[in-house]
Amino acid sequence: MEGFPLVSVSMILPLVGSLVVLFAREELSKWIASIFGGLVFALSLLSLLFFDFSKAERVQFEEKYPLIPELSLNLHLGFDGLSYIMYILTTLVSLVAILWSTRDHQISHRLKEYYIWFLLTETFLVGVFASLDLMVFYVFYELTLVPMFFVIGIWGYKLRLYSAYKFFIYIFVSSLFLLLGIVSLAVQHFRQYGKFSFSYFDLLNNSYSLEFEVFMFLLFFIAFAVKTPIVPFHTWLPDAHGEAPTAGSVVLAAILLKMGTYALLRFNIGLFPEASVFLMPIMVLWGIFTIVFASWFTISQSNVKRFVAYSSVSHMGFVVTGMFLLNAEGMRASITEMFAHGLTSSALFMMAGFIYNRLHSFNMQALRGSIKFMPVFALLVAITGFSSMGLPGGSS
Repeated sequence: MEGFPLVSVSMILPLVGSLVVLFAREELSKWIASIFGGLVFALSLLSLLFFDFSKAERVQFEEKYPLIPELSLNLHLGFDGLSYIMYILTTLVSLVAILWSTRDHQISHRLKEYYIWFLLTETFLVGVFASLDLMVFYVFYELTLVPMFFVIGIWGYKLRLYSAYKFFIYIFVSSLFLLLGIVSLAVQHFRQYGKFSFSYFDLLNNSYSLEFEVFMFLLFFIAFAVKTPIVPFHTWLPDAHGEAPTAGSVVLAAILLKMGTYALLRFNIGLFPEASVFLMPIMVLWGIFTIVFASWFTISQSNVKRFVAYSSVSHMGFVVTGMFLLNAEGMRASITEMFAHGLTSSALFMMAGFIYNRLHSFNMQALRGSIKFMPVFALLVAITGFSSMGLPGGSS
């Protein structure tokens, strides 16, 4: 695929799909969204033949388009091993979420808007993971807020508006710290090299005092800790999951949370290595505390979706702990868990949606004796649950 603009095509296809949905008849919207979601996933599978995993540390499928040359601001896109894994996960989960929605009883009105938002979400997510310019990353990072806000607020359950606004406010306010950090790094680059730049690779060359680097680390960390989320920044997540439609929960758990852990690994550890070493004991203990605290709340839940939501927070604690061990084994474990949790959490939330469609309740008490009248489903729940627990043969 040398010379083929994989990244931009992967972003443009869902965008084109959303425009086709806009002008098509409403009853065709789910089929159009499925086709375009399938095309992007097929493209990602085809790219597996051309991605050189032996050189995963290098940027591949690279594209660069100037935006504001005076500020060295470019639409610089590409994948290394980490971002490529997240790209594959994004295209897979986006397609699964769209296909699930075509059979979800909850999605019965304003279908055009619904599928447009999901296609736009896919475009923005690919942009997040492919961006090699921090300001472009920030723009896509913020844009992912908008579709999910409307998906929760319009197609969610009883407390959907409260949950949607809480989700939006938490993420938007915390990301202002990220914006401040990005601008500060560009200013530092100007002071050291005589020009502004938001390029990730240019900013890697910046040098800072330890005090300033720790301060920058914390600005970035606040934004990404809320997005991941880790305790005590997690309180928006159970509400968002509890009220979101099933497909919204699938995308939120499988991909949007990974934006936070991906960014911690890419930017906090990548741009601020000395601060990462200095703060390593605190970060590891914080991750462990998140695991224990969220697990305690998980076992006290009676609502299936909130149960999976709290377990997701616990899983993210494992991811954070692994990456801040700052060794190869921890990094590999962290990345593996990010991908594995994307699969298992998607499956668990779809099973929760199936329960609601059958029993019109998320209460676990309604599942008593379900093995008698839903034996296959009960077996699938057990297998997925064991996988999420990390038993041998599972993915997490």
